[in-house]
Amino acid sequence: RLKDQRMAARNAERNALIEEESIYTHSNLWRVFIEDVPEILTNQSKDLEFVAWLIEALTRLYGFRGMGVGYKLATSLIENLWD
Repeated sequence: RLKDQRMAARNAERNALIEEESIYTHSNLWRVFIEDVPEILTNQSKDLEFVAWLIEALTRLYGFRGMGVGYKLATSLIENLWD
């Protein structure tokens, strides 16, 4: 489940900070969101929680550029799918 994977990725980052490792050591844990969430948003759900997780993953992997891409996606979904 994505919720469990998100928790695992966040816990790995916290532990990396405690152990004075780079948080980027665990960046591969965030890739699943970039791979799976667009499919979920397209075919299963328009839940904004998935969008938030995608924004978080994009930010973790690509910094402010990823955050910008995520917010553009969120804006587009909100403007086009909700009243």
